[in-house]
Amino acid sequence: MPRQEFTGYQIKDGTIFREDLNITTSGRSVIRKIIPGSGINISYDGVDSGTGDVTINSIINPDSIIDDSSDSTSFVWSSFKTNSELDNLIDDNIISSSKMWSSSKINNELNNIGLNIIDDSSDSTSFVWSSFKTKSEIDSITSNLNSHINDLSIHREINDSTSSIDTLWSSSKIQSELNNISFNNLVIDSSPTNLSGNGIKTTLTVQENNTGFGSCLGVDSTTSYLVEACADSTSVLVPCRFIALDSGTGNKTVIMKGFIRNDSWSFTPGSTLYLSIIKGQISESYSYNSGDIIQVIGYSLTSNTIFFDPDYTFLTVS
Repeated sequence: MPRQEFTGYQIKDGTIFREDLNITTSGRSVIRKIIPGSGINISYDGVDSGTGDVTINSIINPDSIIDDSSDSTSFVWSSFKTNSELDNLIDDNIISSSKMWSSSKINNELNNIGLNIIDDSSDSTSFVWSSFKTKSEIDSITSNLNSHINDLSIHREINDSTSSIDTLWSSSKIQSELNNISFNNLVIDSSPTNLSGNGIKTTLTVQENNTGFGSCLGVDSTTSYLVEACADSTSVLVPCRFIALDSGTGNKTVIMKGFIRNDSWSFTPGSTLYLSIIKGQISESYSYNSGDIIQVIGYSLTSNTIFFDPDYTFLTVS
């Protein structure tokens, strides 16, 4: 190597280097020193560690990490042990969360699933039809429909004078029959939800309702509209005929007879209920003045549910 001259400034700023030991330039970088790491042993004949002629040896014996008798995270099993453990996990004769099936068993079960649920001769909910059977049934339905394309009887099947399965009733006939329906047993749900009622209902024009849901309503003799009922003779004396199932005025739903629930009520179960001397209100007792009326309007089924069944006759306090 030719002689080089160095200055103190070069020594200070570290710019002295050997081109043949370059480790920063791509394509020219070389090994400068080998340093022993974990599990590695090196021997060398150079002055510094890892220099000169270097020999690298592993200090770990592969046999030392194989231990078929241990389940430790510090060891591994041999291929023989691993294969043996896997064989122990496979048991085609049981269904268990701790065992596995062989691929042969799995394939056999999958095949059985398909064969066991397909039954073209059954209409059971436990089986399915094959694609061939399904296609055949669809074709049959389509054929039956197509056979009536030009069938004039299809266009004449509305016949209100018969109850045949081959004819239909007009909407007028259906409505007429519905109106003529009579009930031998009328079942009314006695457990309505809060702010609702079950029973005989209708829609009427409400002229006055300051109470809201559950207001006792009667018919105004002048307007024929519904107003709040009241047993007080000093007010506008109006017997109760309905109970409001809506708040406000206008066309509203009212109940004529049935079960009504309002969770804000607090009646004694089984008590008789009366029209109050306060407009629109229900009372469990009466203490009226001369000229007032006493009208029973129903009874309390629970503390918040009543059966509304207004008495159309009432007493007048003398």
